[in-house]
Amino acid sequence: MTRRGLQIALGFLWLLDGGLQLQPFMLGTGFARQIVTVSADGQPQFLAVPVHWAADVIAAHPVAWDVPFATVQLLIGVGLLVPRTARLALAASVPWALGVWLFGEGCDRPQYRSAHRADGGRIARRRPASFDGDGRYVRARGSLDFEDLDLPAKGEPVKAPTPS
Repeated sequence: MTRRGLQIALGFLWLLDGGLQLQPFMLGTGFARQIVTVSADGQPQFLAVPVHWAADVIAAHPVAWDVPFATVQLLIGVGLLVPRTARLALAASVPWALGVWLFGEGCDRPQYRSAHRADGGRIARRRPASFDGDGRYVRARGSLDFEDLDLPAKGEPVKAPTPS
């Protein structure tokens, strides 16, 4: 793949990201409270404090913040697709991606995110796995097991959740 081909592929990814940023969920307080705030969980204080502050600012006026976020992502995407502006867009994408990584992903700390059933109960929590010194795959203690899923046994009927 050529350098230009990579720029085009990255441009389409930024366009997709900008489009997803304009979903109705992201235009409400859910973006700040369920994505940004959660990314600060388990972070050192020097990272958690600015992430929580940003979540509070975004939650106060979610549309006023989310539309510019999406606009920047869409402009980066379009800029990467236009050969004349590709270098500038690529330069802008680096700090923007670092901000997304910090505030949206919590510096890649997925082990603190949980999956939930429709009735609100916890299904499982993802925890990282790693490799030991000999290069063997080692599951982290408490990593996702099928036993954690609280599913019915094979052949057992599935029960609908009861409203509370």
